[in-house]
Amino acid sequence: MEGASSLGLPMEKKTVATLRSYGQEILFWNRSVNLVSADTIGDLAVRHFLDSLTVLPLLPRKPFALLDIGTGAGLPGIPLKMARPDAYVVLVDSSRKKQSFLKEMIRHFRLDGIVAEQARIEDWISRDVHRNAFDVVLSRAVFPLARFLDCSRYFVKEPGRNQKRRKNHHRKKPCPCETGHPFSSVYQ
Repeated sequence: MEGASSLGLPMEKKTVATLRSYGQEILFWNRSVNLVSADTIGDLAVRHFLDSLTVLPLLPRKPFALLDIGTGAGLPGIPLKMARPDAYVVLVDSSRKKQSFLKEMIRHFRLDGIVAEQARIEDWISRDVHRNAFDVVLSRAVFPLARFLDCSRYFVKEPGRNQKRRKNHHRKKPCPCETGHPFSSVYQ
């Protein structure tokens, strides 16, 4: 993961090897379950893993709880969990097939402190599930920014951090949150 080093994200060799194995699993499962738009491990590393890991410097230094909304193939939640084993991660996606994949990856890589839940985030809001339970809420372009902010505010602790991941992550600029939102920063 030379790319991680060039972004100032030093990775342990064990983490890189685990990410590589995870990438191979994604490519294998991608044949039957539409997980990602990548055909090679190199594509996956650049377009998905590096994008997922760019938030590492922004995460709390102490153990934290992270909610990954619309996780799909477990991105960014699983790579972040591999890089930060002290995090408690909840992966949420409404697809049953993707949930099967996520649960198998959690089992296969023996990841503790991470769960995959099949749900629509709007249902959690209406049932008041996990309200104010997370330090960090992430999503990789699942919703338009305004909708993401509206949905995620139910789940983030105060003060919390809310991250929206968009394509072309190298061009992200911090932008101020709307007044009244309990988030310390948003990156688009």
